[in-house]
Amino acid sequence: MHSLTIWALTLIMGAAMHQSKLGDFNPKTQQDISHRINEAKLAKLDTLGFFLEPTHHKTIYDVYDDYRESPYTPIFVSADLAYHTMHLMVDYTVRILEIEQLLPKLERLTAGMLEKSERAWKKASGEAKKAARAEYVYFAVAARLLELDAELPADIDKVVAKELSKIEAHAGIAECSFLPGVKEDYSQYVPRGHYTRSDDFRRYFKAMMWFGRLPLHVPAEKRDPLLPMQAALLISLHLEEDADLSWLWEEIYEPTAFFFGAAEDITPGLLLMEAEDFLGQAISPALLNDKTRLRELAAYLCENVKPKILSEFAAFYPGEEPVAAPVSLRFMPQRFVPDSYIFTELVGDRTGTYTGGSDFEPFTWGMTQLGPMRVFPRGLDVMATLGWMQALQIIMDEGDAEYENYTEQFEKMIKWYAALPDAEKESSIYYRWFELFMAYKAAGG
Repeated sequence: MHSLTIWALTLIMGAAMHQSKLGDFNPKTQQDISHRINEAKLAKLDTLGFFLEPTHHKTIYDVYDDYRESPYTPIFVSADLAYHTMHLMVDYTVRILEIEQLLPKLERLTAGMLEKSERAWKKASGEAKKAARAEYVYFAVAARLLELDAELPADIDKVVAKELSKIEAHAGIAECSFLPGVKEDYSQYVPRGHYTRSDDFRRYFKAMMWFGRLPLHVPAEKRDPLLPMQAALLISLHLEEDADLSWLWEEIYEPTAFFFGAAEDITPGLLLMEAEDFLGQAISPALLNDKTRLRELAAYLCENVKPKILSEFAAFYPGEEPVAAPVSLRFMPQRFVPDSYIFTELVGDRTGTYTGGSDFEPFTWGMTQLGPMRVFPRGLDVMATLGWMQALQIIMDEGDAEYENYTEQFEKMIKWYAALPDAEKESSIYYRWFELFMAYKAAGG
């Protein structure tokens, strides 16, 4: 993969051609630039202020190093070079952490939970048997994604094979075959970024996506199935009762929380703590057979746990309140990251229907069963929330603000970020990126 040189000059048209903040600089008079910039490229400089030039270099550092050798070519070191360098440093640190520390621990944790779920499935009866079967399949899929040796009973193996086939086919949104009421977007299991570097990275990526995406829902309505929550309780009990497995879980969760943020979902430990607080007693597998108490617990959790980010399929209907993010347990929980929250609040039923003209479809526009809506967020939404008026102006100029509730929601996001306490902004490396952007802006960037 080769880099591009971005030639950018601030020029004004007319008699003062090629004169600006650069004084009398005229690129056509510079010895090692004149042969690189033809008339077509000069025209782009005049009209756009920049043009892109292919190079033989493979990194941005090689590009800068090449031009550093020239006594004639002026170089503008832009902020993206510093941000890119920091990104590479964080990415490299995470890669080493994942492959040397987290993957071996994830393999041991998955194997241990699979063994526990198999024993529970063989011993249980009634409702607990159904929950144990769901837990068994859940960890068996993860074990296969990690390519661990695991002999499965034929009926369990059949269900696992169904899930694996959807994952490998990147099948899009489909019903989960062993958890009623759960839909998953199987297209999300395509390794990307540094996870394409090796088979070990790919194994780690797929298993962590499985643990971090598949929701074990707490039923919000009486018609919603209990099985996902029953499985979540059983998983939490099995993790808590084994000190070694609990330690492994913490050893995976805590470093990833440091980099990417704290849990947005219910964690296994939090689920048991909330259940014990509500029920006033220690939780045991016997609770799985008490549907009345489970429904009461579910209502309590839905009232007291409020995720902000909608990270799964959800249907919404005209005249109803915006869809709330479902309360769920994920074994390796989704993390709260600020840009995901901003994106959640600036699309779909949050921003309402399109109010612009019928002769133009902006980037964010999409047709739904409820009419044209803002179905895609833009990266500019984040930068505008952080206070870049240029970003907001582009959004407005290109029609991406022409939705009935966009202005209200955008103002909500500005107030939300401005009110965040310093402790939260300092809670993860991910949040610190936003503070770096704000520092750059404060410095006149």
